[in-house]
Amino acid sequence: MDGGRLKTDTSSYQNDMTTFHSRDDVLALLIHLGYLGYDDETSEVFIPNREIMDEFRTSTRSGEWKDPFESFEISRNLLKATWDRDADKVAGPAGSAHRVKI
Repeated sequence: MDGGRLKTDTSSYQNDMTTFHSRDDVLALLIHLGYLGYDDETSEVFIPNREIMDEFRTSTRSGEWKDPFESFEISRNLLKATWDRDADKVAGPAGSAHRVKI
């Protein structure tokens, strides 16, 4: 939703709304439904216009998306810390993920 594009392989899509084996299958369905555009030259998907962008924003504002977005942000920060070779920043989230409550 930040205006970016995402490489996608649409070749495995089964052309139905119930069989999904990968994220690419879900993205291919969204292409077929018109929610995503597809650039055939680069094999990338994108949100094609402002109206659909507004719908994505509206649908992701509900409370059910809070945990997935927080997990995504933690993962993104962990990946950046890994690339930056920042052991302290990597150790924090990695340690939290392994704590077990008894």
